[in-house]
Amino acid sequence: MRNMILFFNLAQKAVEKSGDNKVTWNHIKQSMGDTIYKISAMKFQDPADGEENVVREYKKLSEEIYQAFKALEES
Repeated sequence: MRNMILFFNLAQKAVEKSGDNKVTWNHIKQSMGDTIYKISAMKFQDPADGEENVVREYKKLSEEIYQAFKALEES
């Protein structure tokens, strides 16, 4: 759930800060399709893999979300 909220908050900030170079939901969706898919696929993470592995994967996805929005800001 944290990754979903993180994505929403960063998307909202990106749209607000976009200025002349308008960032829209469509632009975010096109440039981050893989990341959005990974967020929606989090529900398939098997708890039998162990808490440590699950938490590691969620943190890895969180970092990917940060990096994707950083790249979007720089473009």
